[in-house]
Amino acid sequence: MTQVPVVDNRARGVAMMLSSGLARTLIDAAGKFAVADYSVGQFNFVRSIFALATLLPLILREAGWSGLRTRDPWSHVWRSVLQVSIVTLWYLGLAQLELADATAITMGAPIVMTAMSAVWLKEKVGPRRWAAVGVGFLGMLLIIRPGSSLFNPWSLLPLIVSIAYAGFWISSRALRHRETVAALTFYPQISIFVFSGIWAAFVWQPLTQPGLIAMIIAGVGAAISHLGITLAARWAPASLLAPLDYVPLVWSVIAGYVVFGDLPDAMTVAGASLIVAAGLFIAYREARRAADQRAA
Repeated sequence: MTQVPVVDNRARGVAMMLSSGLARTLIDAAGKFAVADYSVGQFNFVRSIFALATLLPLILREAGWSGLRTRDPWSHVWRSVLQVSIVTLWYLGLAQLELADATAITMGAPIVMTAMSAVWLKEKVGPRRWAAVGVGFLGMLLIIRPGSSLFNPWSLLPLIVSIAYAGFWISSRALRHRETVAALTFYPQISIFVFSGIWAAFVWQPLTQPGLIAMIIAGVGAAISHLGITLAARWAPASLLAPLDYVPLVWSVIAGYVVFGDLPDAMTVAGASLIVAAGLFIAYREARRAADQRAA
């Protein structure tokens, strides 16, 4: 079987992951604004139109329509199910939660990525990094606070999203030798378009100018973010890139305060701090391991 060429470029992978994170913050702020007045189905449908309009020229420029040929269609079905679940559950939860709190919960995704990279991709994860994974999960529990009077059932949706997102990201890494960037990027987006289009047909409301602008921002941002994640997974290992997913937490706090006037409470800050500390430790251990391998 012919493999898709892959270039190991960690600097590019890091840059793409950071760019993707910034784009996701813009998407989330625009999405929270829009779903206050529109259904998640209508929002995702209109958003997907602009996402596809942004992606298609990039896809055609890379490899033409032939770039959409796939050697593994069932993997694309699975990835599409994950992506549709992510955008549906995320915006349902975001409509009920503060932006910073919801984002903090999804910060567990890089921790899950590290665990999945060991099991699925067979990347080496030592005992210290496994300990960091445990600390990260403790941080998530502090944010969600199951069993307490402050527990919000809607917070379970971002938690499920974090697991699905980790699986989606790892699948990009696993398929990088067999599938083109065009295929990995296009099929999940077209699946969102179809699923949300059917949903939107039953709940459609006339679009206002602010609502349409928010959906355009979210659509273009989604295309940039999705492409960035796919390219990052192609260029760098999951265990290196996973901790960089914490950077959007800072941006979401700023966006949440500026746009919605929200700030996270002390427990959310404590939990997010544990998650970030765990992620930074994982990044440090990965850098040490890479340095040792180069010196050997």
